[in-house]
Amino acid sequence: MTEKTVLDFVPALIGFSAVAVGWWVTHRSAVRAREVEALREQLRSLYGPLHFLASQNGELWKLHERVDAARAKFFEGRKGDLAPESIEAFSKAHSKTIDLKNTYAQRGIENNTRIMELLEKNWHLIDAGDVGIMAEFQVDYIRYSVESRENTADIPLNVLMELGAVVVGRESLRNCAKATFERKRARLTKLTGVREGV
Repeated sequence: MTEKTVLDFVPALIGFSAVAVGWWVTHRSAVRAREVEALREQLRSLYGPLHFLASQNGELWKLHERVDAARAKFFEGRKGDLAPESIEAFSKAHSKTIDLKNTYAQRGIENNTRIMELLEKNWHLIDAGDVGIMAEFQVDYIRYSVESRENTADIPLNVLMELGAVVVGRESLRNCAKATFERKRARLTKLTGVREGV
């Protein structure tokens, strides 16, 4: 009688095992689908555009520096060697070169505005490990906005000097955006088996 009772439980045990395995596979698939969607949202709404804008800023700052180096090489210390009739044309060309350099810097500052808007709109998508760098960028942006656009003439120079230079393009933001973008994209590729665009 005991053998028959044990044998009666075998089909039930097999059935229960099949249900448990089916549940586990379904649950694991649902978890994976949620992770894929979360990664896509982070890449599409935050880290993709952030990586793009921060990388563009890096290239703009390099271009800004190259124009300034060329300006210094060509213009600095040469004005005294010119004939009086050439000084006006020389000064105009010098001014245009400075304008060119400033145009590239202005585009970087406009990108910073777009980055600030991106962070404020998508703060909920920021990885916890990236919060410090993003907050540092936001403080830099706020300082630039306040100290370059508002009247700081009545603030003593020693106070402004103590605050330090206003940073408009930290390398840490570029590095963070690139590393997180690449890490999330690699994870998405691993989960889906497809290297997706952003």
